[in-house]
Amino acid sequence: SQSVSANKTQYLDLHSALSQSISVLSQQVSVLSQGMSAISQRISVLGAGPAFRATMASVQSVATGVFTKMRMDTEAYDTNANYDPTTNFRFTPTVAGKYLIAASVGWSMGANQYLVPLIYINGAEVARFQFFVTAASVAIGSVVTTLNMNGTTDYVELYVYHEGAPGGIQ
Repeated sequence: SQSVSANKTQYLDLHSALSQSISVLSQQVSVLSQGMSAISQRISVLGAGPAFRATMASVQSVATGVFTKMRMDTEAYDTNANYDPTTNFRFTPTVAGKYLIAASVGWSMGANQYLVPLIYINGAEVARFQFFVTAASVAIGSVVTTLNMNGTTDYVELYVYHEGAPGGIQ
């Protein structure tokens, strides 16, 4: 009778330990499931977020010493019609999130000149790349940044600044 009672106690202890382990595993599976759902949502937004590529159809004149907005009037693609190639020449995404913004400008430059491509968000500078050319050449300047965009009112524009002989951006 004692051995039956001892076996019963061991069985109850084992059953209790297994029940606790199953409960812990169930909680871990629930947490993993929530994490996978969050990752899936992020990937979905990343893959479906608005994107565009715009270029200029012709050379744009830029005065010396003036910050000038680039009129990129030709779209290679615009997945969500969020880029304005005719009026404001800006990207206003309708999906909130982080965006990688990259821009390049080409300039036929004389010696001893600065070229500065700049990225603006909501009318304010957020990134620039400044370089100095010591010999006459065709220079290409690029600027890259990541921005948090609210998906409603935030917009991005490309500006350029140079010092030296007046010319045109390509």
